[in-house]
Amino acid sequence: MAAAAALASCTQNAGTLGFASAKNLDMNYPGGYNTSTVAAVKGTDSRSVIFGFPTGTPSASAAIEDAMEKAGPNCVGLRNVKVKTGFYTLWIYGSTWFSAKGTPVYKK
Repeated sequence: MAAAAALASCTQNAGTLGFASAKNLDMNYPGGYNTSTVAAVKGTDSRSVIFGFPTGTPSASAAIEDAMEKAGPNCVGLRNVKVKTGFYTLWIYGSTWFSAKGTPVYKK
């Protein structure tokens, strides 16, 4: 029972978004926008937990920004975004995190 309490994890869906961006977006951009034909990209933001005390707070917006950076410099947002949150602990060390996965949207 003590081992089960020391080794724990949990993941849950934090939300689904039609469109998300970590940048200011000009909706009147004359060139328009394209949805990527490549697979969805995934970004994460995590913080360590030591002896039960977190070293910071992860954020969903930082996870979205990380995914956009992985998609390339012309990425302005993500479409059909799934945001998840979770944690795990292994005795004295653990982690808490957010992840965001979506299809990149680029400027034309």
